[in-house]
This record gives sequence, C-alpha cells and structure tokens, in this order.
Amino acid sequence: MKITTIQAKQFGTSYSKLKTLDLPLQMAFNLNKIAAALDNDMKFVNEKIENTILKYCVKDENGNPQLTDGNYKIQEDKIEECNRIFKELDEFLLDAGDYSFSLEDFGDVKMDLETMQGLMPFIKE
Repeated sequence: MKITTIQAKQFGTSYSKLKTLDLPLQMAFNLNKIAAALDNDMKFVNEKIENTILKYCVKDENGNPQLTDGNYKIQEDKIEECNRIFKELDEFLLDAGDYSFSLEDFGDVKMDLETMQGLMPFIKE
C-alpha cells in the first residue's frame, strides 16, 4: 500500500500513542510491520528535508544556520522554491507494506480521533 508522507507522519503519531498499550496480537503485529516498512522511506524523506533546509537557510558568519523563534530562517528569494520542495515531499508516496486492520481487530482498544486518523489508510471496512 502506498501512502503520502503526511499520512506516514500521522501514522507515526498514532503508533507512538498505541505502542505502549496492551493491544490484540494481530493489531500489534500489523502496527509494527507498517512502522518498519515506513522507517527507511521516512529516513529518506527526512534527509531530503534536512538537505533542503541547509541548502536554502540563512547562515551566520561561521556558516551555521540561523534560527528565528526556533525555526530555520530561509533566504527570502528561496522561500517559494523551498515551499515547493516541501510540498512535493509531503505528497511523496511511501511503501507501507500490505498490512491492514478491520474495526473488529481493535477489540476494546480506546483511542482519540487523532490517533484513529493516523490509522485510517489501513482500516478496511
């Protein structure tokens, strides 16, 4: 199954919340398999994000990236290009393997809507 980087990030948030719970075995297995499948692809995307920031950020006299309010300051004439690259990376398709859940797989697991949102691409009705 292919999902976008945005969906992978949402899954990562959900996975972080769920991995500490006592989950049904098949659900825990599928969650771990999806996380493992996404791991290398997300490393690639994160490396591209980091390289883009370093390429387009404003640097101080020592060549270190400048921060403003905890964020990298991007060169004014490169903001549009940087945003285009980030949008492309957000829409980049990642391979999440062929794992899915049915609503029954969740059993008595309680979760908030944000956690459920991260799992939506993998839920088969």
